[in-house]
Formats: sequence, structure tokens, C-alpha cells
Amino acid sequence: MQAETRSRGAFRKESAALRERPVRGGPGAVAYTRGVERRYPFVNLTLEEIRDRLRGGGARPLEATPVEEGRCNTLYRLRLEDGREALWKLYVRDSAACGLETDLLGLVAGRVPVAPVLARDLDARPAHALLGWVEGENLERILPGAAPATQEALGRAVGETLAAIHAFTFDGPGMLAAGPEVRPLPGANPFTDFIEEMLAGRAGERLGAATAKRLAAFAAREGARVEEDARASNILVRREGGAWRVAAVVDWEWSVSLSPLMDLGNILRDRGWPIDPFRAALLAAYRERAGNLPEDWPIRSDILELTSALEFLSQPQDRPTIQGPAADRIRACLDRWS
Repeated sequence: MQAETRSRGAFRKESAALRERPVRGGPGAVAYTRGVERRYPFVNLTLEEIRDRLRGGGARPLEATPVEEGRCNTLYRLRLEDGREALWKLYVRDSAACGLETDLLGLVAGRVPVAPVLARDLDARPAHALLGWVEGENLERILPGAAPATQEALGRAVGETLAAIHAFTFDGPGMLAAGPEVRPLPGANPFTDFIEEMLAGRAGERLGAATAKRLAAFAAREGARVEEDARASNILVRREGGAWRVAAVVDWEWSVSLSPLMDLGNILRDRGWPIDPFRAALLAAYRERAGNLPEDWPIRSDILELTSALEFLSQPQDRPTIQGPAADRIRACLDRWS
């Protein structure tokens, strides 16, 4: 199961516990989250408007603060009348994702650290869900500059959590819908079909003819390595009792039934800083809980991670802070394995 999106990576930024800075934006505007272009503008609402939308759900907010995270949906941190804190999520991108995400959270709760579902409204447009607030820091912000011992501790915690998520499997590969249920992918080879479809559109234009041709040849040659299962991403961590642990895996709306190697490719890909202790500890902990990885897992995980980069490149909006690095990841993969 995938918890996100694809950035789809364990470093994706739509989180349940983050900083409280107003996010500016309006209909048709290009808004920014931490200097990165949002895909959908933030929905600005007053406290009274939020109360109206939550009416009947048993929760009345006393305070509402925009959360400066996420690039598709709108997030608010709420202080409720009963003293609880919560994350309110408006599914601006796709209302159907609300049912999928909340159903998955119910499925894995108790075995994977996730935010509890307090309420949801699947009939609203956009649909919305109220989740328990989880304190934690995004893994991406902890790793850069972290001491080797800290990297090792984080790697162990993340490896154990990924193994727990990958223990949930489905009958076959495909996209997930509310239930959750699997909707099979069309075609004899969905991976190569996806690559061809992306390269025929905006992704191919943004990559340029030469890189697109290299990628098409690479997919045709190596696509048979891809097998499907389940995957996850988006990780918040925190330190408790002197030890690092995973606080919550968040943003399950992008979940698919595909290979767990996609998660490993996302988490362990080069991000511009050394993560050797984190990498070694994560893989050791994962193998202890989930078993051995195939010998060719590095190239297979790289192949699967290409789908994330291509999705960013295929978006109609120009988002250079996202699409530039996505194109670089594809070229680096081709250089590594071609």
C-alpha cells in the first residue's frame, strides 16, 4: 500500500503534524508550500465556514489554523471544543480519495502507526475527513546532517514500519478504491503501457526527445522485472524516551497495490546528502521482518520509482521546483542502468 502519492515517497510533504503558517492562495492562483508550487490552490475558509462543514459530525472547532503542508489538498489544524486537536483535510484533488484513505487507515490501525479517523463526510464536495492530530517531524527534515547514530535509529524504525505495511497484501496489482478494493490495471504490461502513455504527452515534451527515447528503450528492456504487490510512503518521526520511532505514516489517498520495492526506491533514492547509515539500518530491519529482497532489487526499485517522476512531469501546470528534479531523477536512473 502506498500512503501517498506519488511523490510518492516516504518524504512526501502532506503531513498530519506540521507548522502553522498561513498558506495564501485562491481560485486559479498558484500558491506555494515551502517554496514549492501547489498543484491545487489552498481553500481559505473562516472558522464559521469550517464549523458549518463539520456540523453533524460531533466535532466543533474553537480554533482553526492553516497547515503549511500539502500540494494538492487543503489542511487545517483544529482545536476542538472537547480539548482534542485534529487535522481537518479537504480532498480538493479528488473527493473519492477521502473514502479510500479513511478505509485504509481503518484497515492498518493497530499494526501500523497512523492517525485515527474521527469523522468523515463522503457526500460533501469536496469530501473531507477529521483525523487525530499526530505530533512528529517529516523524515526528510531530520535526515540531512543527522549523526550516523541518529540515521541508524531512524533507519531501523522506518524499516520495521515498512515491513508492517507490506504485510498487508491484495489479490493482485492495480489501483485501490474505497473498501479498499483493487481495480486491476489494464493491458498485458501495465508498466510499459504507462511509460508509453506518459512519454506521448507532456512528460515526453518536458524530458526532451533524446531522454524520452532512452527511457522508452529502457522500459521495453527492463519492464519485465516489475512485479506488483503493495507499498506505502510519507513518514513522520519523533523521539520518545531517548529513542526515535515512527509517529505516523500519513497521506494514504494515493495508495496502489504494487511492488513494495517502489517504497524502497522512493525512500532510498539520492537526495543530495549521504544516508549510508540510514540505508544499511533500514534494509537490515526490513529483511528481519519481511524476509530477503531479490538480488536485483536496486534496479527494480529504480524502475518503479520512475512512475512517480513521470507523473510529476505529466501534470498540466508548470511546476519547475518539482518537475526539474523529477527529470533529473529519470536521467540519473538511465545513466545508472543503461
